[in-house]
Amino acid sequence: MRNIISLSEEQQRVYCAWVFTPVVSLILSVPAGYAFVLLLPLLLTIGYYVFFNQYSSARQPAWWFLTLPLTVWIWLKWGFTDSVLSVVFAYYAGQLINSFTIPLIFKEDYTDTFVGWLVAHAAALLIWFIIHALLQPHDDFLAYMIIGLIAQSLSGFFLFGRYTFK
Repeated sequence: MRNIISLSEEQQRVYCAWVFTPVVSLILSVPAGYAFVLLLPLLLTIGYYVFFNQYSSARQPAWWFLTLPLTVWIWLKWGFTDSVLSVVFAYYAGQLINSFTIPLIFKEDYTDTFVGWLVAHAAALLIWFIIHALLQPHDDFLAYMIIGLIAQSLSGFFLFGRYTFK
């Protein structure tokens, strides 16, 4: 079977960080009980710092830490809800808002990354909602993790503005 899309080594690292950051952050924070509402934003922020560090063109990935207060506020506001969908929406909405720090991280030519980030998060949210509507899992943590991995995996290709087709 032949690959139709060839990703560079850097793009592969970025893609893996994209797919696993939110899911691993959630898995690591859930055992903390109610403290997960504070631990999850911290792990997400650190994870996305690592994500931006994978880009060779990122000049100041530490600027992403400016998003931590907003991420904490979002989780304090919507992290204790009974609805999984509102929590998922809060996560993706927060990341879309946080995207406005990308110009600080990439001093030159950040447009592809900025647009890719916006489109990828919007696509992941849409994919999450569609799969959830089709499967209708009820309080199944494993199902939510699988939906998250599928949504992140499919949406991750929108991160790259320049594809190399074989």
